[in-house]
Order: sequence, then C-alpha cells, then structure tokens
Amino acid sequence: MFVSTLVGIVAVLCALPELFIVSRILGAGMGSECPKTELRGTCYFIAGTTFTATMVVGTVLGMDIIIGDNVLLIVGIGAIPTLLCCLFMLPTKETPKYLLVKENNRQAAMESLIFYQGYEVDHQKFLDETLKEEEDSHCEVSTLVLLKEIFYKPYLMRAVLLGIASMQLIVGFWPISTQLLMAHFPLGTAQMFSSIFNGVSFLSGITGVFIIGRVQRRKLMVGSSIASLFFLMGYIMFDRLAILVAPIFKYGCFATMFLCHVFFGVGYGTIAFYITGELLPQLHRSLGQSVVFFVTLAVSFFFSFVTLPAYETYSVWAFIPLFVIPGIVCVIYLYLYLPETRGKEIHEIVEEMKQSFKTATSRESLNPASEPTNF
Repeated sequence: MFVSTLVGIVAVLCALPELFIVSRILGAGMGSECPKTELRGTCYFIAGTTFTATMVVGTVLGMDIIIGDNVLLIVGIGAIPTLLCCLFMLPTKETPKYLLVKENNRQAAMESLIFYQGYEVDHQKFLDETLKEEEDSHCEVSTLVLLKEIFYKPYLMRAVLLGIASMQLIVGFWPISTQLLMAHFPLGTAQMFSSIFNGVSFLSGITGVFIIGRVQRRKLMVGSSIASLFFLMGYIMFDRLAILVAPIFKYGCFATMFLCHVFFGVGYGTIAFYITGELLPQLHRSLGQSVVFFVTLAVSFFFSFVTLPAYETYSVWAFIPLFVIPGIVCVIYLYLYLPETRGKEIHEIVEEMKQSFKTATSRESLNPASEPTNF
C-alpha cells in the first residue's frame, strides 16, 4: 500500500493518469487468517470499520474548503499512515494456518498462534481443527491446476460465484454521491452530506462489530443487501419527485442515501470482503479470492467510466440497469446458495457445500429427468 501511495504521488507530479491507475491496482489487496472462529467476524468488522474511518477522513479532507483543490496533497498525505502501518507490520508473523497447512511446521504455527491469540485459547484444539483443512495442501500444485480445479469442482466454483455476487453488491453510485446531490443541493452542502454518509457507514460498522457474533451472517448479508436495494430504488423515486413535483422531495434523496449507507456499514459492505475466504479450503483460498477480486476490480473499472456519463445522459434511470437489476440477481443467488458461516470452522463450511452437491447428484440419479445441478 505504501508503494501504491508513492506511485500515486509520482503520477500526480508527472501528470500521468496511466501511472495513477497502476497505483490503484497495487493498492488492491487484503487478507487475514489469524482470528479464532468465534471472533472471526468481529475481527473482520473491526478491520472494515477502520478502513471506513480512513474514507471518512479522506472525504472530509477532500472538501473544497479544506484541501480539495490540492490533488498532490490529497494523494500524498496517505503516505504517512501507510508507512507507519508498514513499520507496524514488520515484526508480525506468518499466519498459523499457512504455517501448519502449507508449510507443515507445527512449531512455527504454535508460535504464530501464541503471537496472535495469546495463551487464553486452546492451542491444541485450534491446530487440530486447522489440520482438517489440509486437503492435500502439502502437495506442490501449479496455479494453473488450482485454477482449473476451481472452475471444474462445483463446490469451489459456487464459492467463487458467491464471492463475486457479494462483491458486486458494493459496486454502486457511492463514488459519485457528491455529483448526485449537486442536482438538488449547493456544492458545499453536497460535499458535507457525502462526508456525513461515510461517517454513517463508519458508525454503522461499529454497530456491526458488536452484532456480527450474535446474528446469523447469512441473514445479515442478505437482509442488509435487500434493504439497501430498497432504499436505492427509493432514491430514484425521490429524485424524480424533487425535479417533477416539488423541491422538498430532495430531502428524501438525502434520507434514502443515508439509509443505504447505514445498511452498507452494518452488513454487506464489510461481509462481502471476507465471505469468500470462509467458503474455500486452504489450498484454493488465495487463488479463489484473487479471482473474486479480479472480477470485482474489472467490473468496478468498467463502472467508473460508465456511471457518471450514464447518469448525465439518462439521469437516475440509469441506475436501474446498472445497479438495481444486477443487485437483485446477486441477492437472489446469495439467498439460494449462501451457507451460514457463523461459529463454523472453514472445513465444516466446505464440507457442507460439498454435501449440497452430493445430495443434488443423488436426487438426479434417482430422477434422471430432473434438472442438472446448478452452481
């Protein structure tokens, strides 16, 4: 991330937009395998909330009344926290799951486990449960072979598709929220509202930290996604009413976008980033997540060019084919196939997905005329 920031600074200084695109690609990475099962969701939500906090700071600093007109300063100021984070990460250890499953180094895995979780957990139980994820992970398998397995093994392909569907839900009009609100409010007010929205996502994320361990992850993911889509359609309605009926309806635009950010922060906005890692075995996890993020980045790259021109041409009606319809398709797929992951070990979730295909295959063998198994 620090390298990404430096490349971004050089891109601004040299006026090279292509280099800035490279900096964004370098900055697109994440991963974690350290928390114990009971705290897995909580730890991810803390990480997601921290990320949202940086967005709040960036949005506030980006206002014209602060440093919004200084692109170099906006990009370069990120070098300070990223450098500090890099220094903070230097003494950390490799994850215990990787050391045990991939490197077969039990002693190093134990040391890593103590480093991340202390002495208050049952280390032996953790290591025994982790070994159940082994699934031939000691074998040296090429990336191409692993990629073929992901596409040919139904339960792996479904895990990747679930990850892609989850990530597509976070692709929205949020990056141009200021431009949208400028249709109804002055520039300063629109920028202030955008900062408020990010602040709401941050506060909602804090709420998510406390509830993620108490509610079913599947229900929170699907429920918050449905609510956000509902309020997105509400935004479209109030935008048209504000223009065609009465300006007072512009506050409905603010309210619906506000509520979209609430459900984004408390649910799917964070869960989408880590749900893929809970659905894949150790051997295929990194590559599977890479496939998901590659597709997501490609789609985001496309929408970054299409969204604003489509809005300027077709107004908010453009959001129906761009976000509403794809969002509904993704939510339906998640509702049909996303397993519950709260409180379960990864190997248990993977086995559950395998069994769902075995059951479907058994039904097809008993009834040859039935439909083929779906991904």
